Amino acid sequence: MAGPAAVPAAAVGGVYVGGAALLAGAVYLMTPAGQRASASLGEAIYDGGAAAVDNITDLLSSDDVETPAVPTTGATTTTDTTTCERGCDWRHFWHFTRPEVTAAIRLSNVMTPGLGGGVYFAESPWGPMTVFYSLFIGNPLYLGKEKSYTHVAVDGTVPIAFAKHNFPSNEYLHPGALRAVPGHVLFIDSGPNIFAEHPQFLVYEPYYAALHT
Repeated sequence: MAGPAAVPAAAVGGVYVGGAALLAGAVYLMTPAGQRASASLGEAIYDGGAAAVDNITDLLSSDDVETPAVPTTGATTTTDTTTCERGCDWRHFWHFTRPEVTAAIRLSNVMTPGLGGGVYFAESPWGPMTVFYSLFIGNPLYLGKEKSYTHVAVDGTVPIAFAKHNFPSNEYLHPGALRAVPGHVLFIDSGPNIFAEHPQFLVYEPYYAALHT
């Protein structure tokens, strides 16, 4: 079966936060908006994680695996995923994180779990501003995680399950680390996030620009 070019990667544990982002995040979390965002994030992690565990249990016990359509917006792949040893249907996901973490994933072919106990994915790729204000709820502590991506394709044996409704891309969760496995988990490509922004998130442009000054 055709597989991607080797993108071997060491487990990534620590979280890098630059001094400016850390200070901005601390100030932000002291504001009412920051406290609400922090509480919402905690609830989302708890609720999303619990829902994902239920969905993963259902996935593992079911013969029918729902296969979301691959979006037309975003990355093009250099790997042929139209064939599979078992005639499987591939599901495509995008993991957004900081460039140095993406580089480590590329070196070891392993994605390590974050604070939520798993690896989170978007079901479609969007530009940095859209990802920051949707997936990372505009929290300066997560600034930089919207900058790069890893695109993966998985077959029906891999327990990546729905975790949380989001706009414009729902979130999915894989429990624990995710490793590249020929015929089951393909690391398609990775690099800087140069995807298109969702039109409804363009209103955030001045705020996003201010975070980078």
